[in-house]
Amino acid sequence: MTSGAIDWNDLIGKLHVKRRQSAAIKDDQQKHICDWQANGLSQVVYCGAHELNMKKLGNRLRHCQAVTAIRNLRFLR
Repeated sequence: MTSGAIDWNDLIGKLHVKRRQSAAIKDDQQKHICDWQANGLSQVVYCGAHELNMKKLGNRLRHCQAVTAIRNLRFLR
């Protein structure tokens, strides 16, 4: 391969790795949301006890709630 040429196989491989990492992070965050809801602790206390970023967990929680609300609206139609 000449210098400056794009290695498409390398780029595609990196993209697949990023997608798998992103999916794993979302699964992990979803697990924390379920655990937090089951514990009955406040979000602040749970995040502090598990050394989590409260803002990221809150954003994920809001996203999950929005998706659930949309699914419920579709079900009602």
